[in-house]
Amino acid sequence: MAQSALNVREPADGCCEIEIVGEFDLEAAPQVQETMEEHDGSVLLFNLEACEFIDSTGIAVIVQAAKTAEATGRGIAAFGCSGQVERVFDITGLLGRDFVQPDRTAALAHLRASGSE
Repeated sequence: MAQSALNVREPADGCCEIEIVGEFDLEAAPQVQETMEEHDGSVLLFNLEACEFIDSTGIAVIVQAAKTAEATGRGIAAFGCSGQVERVFDITGLLGRDFVQPDRTAALAHLRASGSE
């Protein structure tokens, strides 16, 4: 079983980048949710470049974050999906959502365009 790690950075004013390393699953989800609560009101940037696996729990956290962001006008973007994560995003329809971007540059551009950064 791969281990999970969470790295949190604040690359721009009001932005919280959450990098998920390894697995985004039932074990990692509470830590991600806690981080989101600590940065309530911040623009959220999910860095999935080092995420090797995501399950329904991880998807649920991202979907709930997107719904909350939409309801509150807070920005959200996710980037770096590849391998299994990209397949799951594709199957669930997340890959086609505008907040899912291919890389950090595109994600930050999305946030700027939405007036969130």
